[in-house]
Amino acid sequence: MNKFGNRFFNLLKEQDVAEQERAAMEASLDQGTNPEDFNAGETGDVNQRAEEAAAQMAKHALEMKALINNWATQISEFEEFLNGSSVDSVNTVITKANDATIIGKMKKERTTINRIASELAGLAAKFQGYYNMADDPANKYV
Repeated sequence: MNKFGNRFFNLLKEQDVAEQERAAMEASLDQGTNPEDFNAGETGDVNQRAEEAAAQMAKHALEMKALINNWATQISEFEEFLNGSSVDSVNTVITKANDATIIGKMKKERTTINRIASELAGLAAKFQGYYNMADDPANKYV
C-alpha cells in the first residue's frame, strides 16, 4: 500500500480509538451525570487551530520586533543627546563652555560622557542586529 493509503488508515484508526475512548468515559460516569459537562469545547479542525496559533505567534513576533526597534531608537536618541553633533548635545555644550562657569568646570566629565555614549551606540547596534534577525526564518517562532 502506498504512503497516502497508510496515512488514511492510520487516521481512521485514530478516529475509532477516539470514539471508543469517549464511549468508555461515558460508561464510567455516575448515574445522572451528563457527559456533555465534560466536553472541553469544540475541537475544530487541526489545520485551522494550527493557522490560528501561527497567526498569534506571528503577531507576537511583530510586537517583539517593534519593541526591540523602539528600544534601539531610544538608546540611539539618548546617545545623540549625550555626544551628538548638534549644538545641544551635552558634550558639545560642555566643550564650548567658558572654564569659569559651572558647566565649564564639568569638562573633566567629557571622557566619561564619551565612554558612555560609545557603549550606548554599541548597545543600540546590537539591538538593531536583533531587530534584523527577527526576519530570519530560523527565528520565526522564537
